[in-house]
Amino acid sequence: MSYFLIKIAELNPIYTFRVYPLKLYLLLISVVLSYTCSFGQNSEKTYSLEEALKNLAASKKVNIIFDSELVDGFNISKSPSSNLSVGDALRMVLTSTNIGFITINDIDFYLVPTKNLSQDIQVKASVNSTATEEAISRTIAARNELLKTLTGKIIDGSSQVGIPGASIVVENGAYFTTTATDGTFTLSIPTGKSTVDLRSFGYEPYSSQIITTEDLELTFELFQESKQLNEVIVYADQFSDRISRPSSGLERVSIKSIEEQPTFMGEVDIIKSITSLPGVGTSGEGSNGFNVRGGNSDENLVLYDHIPIYNTGHLLGFMSVFNPDMIQSFSLYKGGTPSYYGGRSSSVFLIEARDGSKEKRKINVSAGSILSRVSVESPFAKGKGSIIMGYRAAYPEWLIQLIPDKNVSKSKATFNDLNSKISYSIDNKRSISATIYRGTDLFSLASDTSFQWNNFGMSIRYNKIINSAKSLEIIATKSNYNNNISGNQPFQEFKYSNFINQHGLKANYSIISNKSQVIDFGSEINLYQLNSGKLTPNAPESSINPFLPQQENGMEIMGYISGAKDINTALKMEAGMRIGGFFNIGGGDQLNYVNNNNPEIFEVSDTLSFGKYEPHDFRLLVEPRISVSYQINNRNSLKAGIQTMSQNIHLISNSLSIAPTDYWKLNNSYLRPTRAHQINLGFHSNRLNYYFYSELFYKKTIGIIDYRDGARIFLNSQIETALINTKGDSWGSEWKIEKRGKLNGWISYSYVHSTRNFNTGNRLDNQVGSDKYLSDFNRPHQLNISANYKLGRKISLSGNFVFNSGRPLTVPAGAYLFNNRLFPQYGYRNEESIPNYHRLDLSMTLKGNLKKEKLFDGDFIFSVYNVYARKNAYSVFFKTTDSGILPQSYQLSILGSAFPSITYRFTIAELQ
Repeated sequence: MSYFLIKIAELNPIYTFRVYPLKLYLLLISVVLSYTCSFGQNSEKTYSLEEALKNLAASKKVNIIFDSELVDGFNISKSPSSNLSVGDALRMVLTSTNIGFITINDIDFYLVPTKNLSQDIQVKASVNSTATEEAISRTIAARNELLKTLTGKIIDGSSQVGIPGASIVVENGAYFTTTATDGTFTLSIPTGKSTVDLRSFGYEPYSSQIITTEDLELTFELFQESKQLNEVIVYADQFSDRISRPSSGLERVSIKSIEEQPTFMGEVDIIKSITSLPGVGTSGEGSNGFNVRGGNSDENLVLYDHIPIYNTGHLLGFMSVFNPDMIQSFSLYKGGTPSYYGGRSSSVFLIEARDGSKEKRKINVSAGSILSRVSVESPFAKGKGSIIMGYRAAYPEWLIQLIPDKNVSKSKATFNDLNSKISYSIDNKRSISATIYRGTDLFSLASDTSFQWNNFGMSIRYNKIINSAKSLEIIATKSNYNNNISGNQPFQEFKYSNFINQHGLKANYSIISNKSQVIDFGSEINLYQLNSGKLTPNAPESSINPFLPQQENGMEIMGYISGAKDINTALKMEAGMRIGGFFNIGGGDQLNYVNNNNPEIFEVSDTLSFGKYEPHDFRLLVEPRISVSYQINNRNSLKAGIQTMSQNIHLISNSLSIAPTDYWKLNNSYLRPTRAHQINLGFHSNRLNYYFYSELFYKKTIGIIDYRDGARIFLNSQIETALINTKGDSWGSEWKIEKRGKLNGWISYSYVHSTRNFNTGNRLDNQVGSDKYLSDFNRPHQLNISANYKLGRKISLSGNFVFNSGRPLTVPAGAYLFNNRLFPQYGYRNEESIPNYHRLDLSMTLKGNLKKEKLFDGDFIFSVYNVYARKNAYSVFFKTTDSGILPQSYQLSILGSAFPSITYRFTIAELQ
């Protein structure tokens, strides 16, 4: 059985008749009669009821929905007059057919077979007849089967760039989807009148009614705040989409929210911003990287427009590598990670690069005391494409020269980075984009030793909408990170370098059905090439001995599938699986030990040799994941999730954050993959302008790299003898309350307990004390308060308060005498802690021109970092005094005073 929905069409042309003599009329009538008799078999097609209904729907701009078999075989003698109402016209054409109609909204008219309905009455209420109800159900089903494709884009109303992750909900959730990273979407919706609700975090919600009679392509604008009314501000339910989505442990933040926070030296920093979220911390001020739920800093997958970033810090960690002018938004998965992502064991941090404007040219400039940046964006190809480029450069030397210590004041530090993205829509179903990032850091210590490290990455992304329910995505990436250290002391000149290269290719296929189901599946290949550190003399007279390690190569091949489904109106589920493996390629010679699980430097049993492309040490990886949410009501929901994540690459470091001398190492016969199994349970609640959630989590991790006491990791050809495979347990709770309005921001608190446990069979040093000890990232209490208050249309005040428990510390239990000198004898590992950390930051922003269409717009930002000049301890170390009596403790503070700054940023935009 087939169904038809009459489409709205153009009105039939109106014909004009002239008056002719009577004889001519009689002749025409006779010709018509003879034509009718000769071709009577074709009269049904010409004057069929179906054709009449089509013409009526077209002329009245309405939808007439019916079962094709219902009208089959009925003919009419004449069409209704255009002066009649829709109801009167339907009554006329349906005379003597035993067909009635029902309408609810005067737009959609359902035809139903019934002998109980009078043809003289237009029914707008429910019908008690069972036969009629079944007929209505069938006609509504006909409407649903005749789906049309709605494609389009959701953009920021101010910047005109696409908004990723925005939700499109049609008819109260019967049909839904979310936008891609460039803001585009495709969705099958029923023919006729529909209500479309648009939601995105940080934007005012928007609802609209559309009438669909054919495939549509639309562009919607969402606005972050209203600048038209200041006396009365009405905020709709901005957090409703978070209640129903299954993913727990997910934090999504727009760059607009980050720009409202106090800055360090006038620069917006998303790495510092995410450490204000519950469950996220850092090892100290000026640290590079971050820690999630008690994990190491190398356990976080950081993707900038799909490009893996291996070092997220500039200026030794004081600033991040991400230019805020180039960022649209970011998401952090602490739990509930989709199977689309993998490669690290703690979290996935996604940064979405911003598309350039396709409407007008813009120039953004920000000038600060130690850093300035500029970005340029422009459309091309008549608005089908856009390009954006951003550049930053730092000049902190004048500040370093003010430091009294001459060894420090003669030091130099700077960085620069360049970002670009080009996007092009081939047509309404195909698009392509390319992103490039390059950053360089330079640091020299008193003209003696110089450091340089570089990040380079690029990604090419191709999207194709196959039809209304299917789409294809292909992404190719390249990432390179390298360190270079040069020493200039006489007769000790040297050059040290290490690097890591990653090449990746991913293909993803998505299927979106109209039954609230989404299925994604695809595959991913990553090729790793790295060098753990090469040392060479840098002058003919240098006494440095060269150190030339072998290059390591590895390949990771993974396939994945995930699905999202609404079990019912309250219960939603996302489930997925990643499965594949990792293996080493070549690598030359590899040592075997008496016990490879616990290698000792003097217990080498033999040497294995591998060819250049020979695979070995294959590891199977299976990563199941599932997340569910149960919506108690419109305001409250429960969420739960279980996931397994793995990583095959490890950071070898003698510090708690990423440093220039650190290097990366692949799995091999000694180093196992790090695998984390996590379970979490949360409660989420939405109260108009407030959003609250609380989550409990437990994470079990195996294959964590730790170090023996006194281990030497720099230039060690047998590094495996300095490492120990451990297990880890992390558990705790996270709390956050967020507010939107004139006063906006959040308060977050987390309790994280993280321990390490040596695997059975390891030979432990006496200083460890027991097999179980606190991890370096155990920080039980973390409190963050971030707030922004709008004094008026042009002035806003921001504040940020941070409190963290001091991280664990190993302290001396005594001292011993050697060669007439005292040395500290350390006690059990991580049994003490450094002092607690707390800090207050304040800032004020003075906005410029508030007109929507403006050529020039400028803002002043005044900020003070560490307002009350707290000397927070970055580290505590011990050494003997000059008198040589007992080891004394010393505290190192990186920023022990208040740091004021002033920044002026302005935008020059082309007027429309």
